[in-house]
Amino acid sequence: MAIDVSIALATYNGSRYITELLDSIKSQTYNNFIIHVCDDGSSDNTLELLHQHPLYTEGKLIVHDVTGGQGALKNFKRSLSYCNTDYICLCDQDDYWMPDKLETLLSSMKDKENEFGEPVLVFSDLEVVDSTLNCIHSSFFRISNKSNQCSNPEDFLISNHIPGCVMMFNRSLKSLFEPIPDDVRMHDWWIALIAAYYGNIFYVNKPLIKYRQHGGNVVGASGMFKQDGITLTMIKNIPELLRRNNIITKRFVERFNNLAKPTVKNDKFLSLVLGKITYKERLSLLKKVKSGESKYLTYLIWWFI
Repeated sequence: MAIDVSIALATYNGSRYITELLDSIKSQTYNNFIIHVCDDGSSDNTLELLHQHPLYTEGKLIVHDVTGGQGALKNFKRSLSYCNTDYICLCDQDDYWMPDKLETLLSSMKDKENEFGEPVLVFSDLEVVDSTLNCIHSSFFRISNKSNQCSNPEDFLISNHIPGCVMMFNRSLKSLFEPIPDDVRMHDWWIALIAAYYGNIFYVNKPLIKYRQHGGNVVGASGMFKQDGITLTMIKNIPELLRRNNIITKRFVERFNNLAKPTVKNDKFLSLVLGKITYKERLSLLKKVKSGESKYLTYLIWWFI
């Protein structure tokens, strides 16, 4: 049977949790997958553990590039370049997959493809856990400042809401978002934005990974929890948020100009990023934004976009 799910795994000094991750993938109820690993020059025994794991000896895990100095974004880009199956997942080295993660996402993906066509991205909830997998909260989206209702491109103007580790997308979406620009903040933000504009995004209301919070992973731990108001720290971060927004919208316009012009569901978004939108239209879009971010911060940033 041909492999139909590729898993892109980017590693760097991940020896503490990598075996536990791979064990959880090996225990999947759906096993027609291949893992493509690129390592960013680990100085610990990550590579040794990868080569020792049964998934490697069974031919279900392939280690490709191991040169360092790439950084997380470029290392994921390398891993993704080897993923040429119908469906692709992203994988973080310190997470733990629920046994039905692939089966559940793939079932949702095929249902949505049949109903809406391609491209499609599906994603799930996450159980937030500590370093030893003890539950901190049963739902990432209930406690975080991210929204599981995001589906339109304007929802992703300020930040990403979909952790890459719970995404599954199809090959047609991959053909649109690659190559990922080197200067966007993270690969999953870019993937989500392209999916929202050119395709459809759907949420599976079930935690399918244990999302580990520990001292070694600053992504996700800092600024995770909901804040209703606006703080001085938020205000100080506005210039950086605007800088990131400027980069990703600039790259989006470049990608739009380089692709064939398909019929899309939201031409107002293109008008927004091109600066060809009235204040009234901007306000109308803003009112529809689905974001877990502070509404005050959202309104403030949109004022400057």
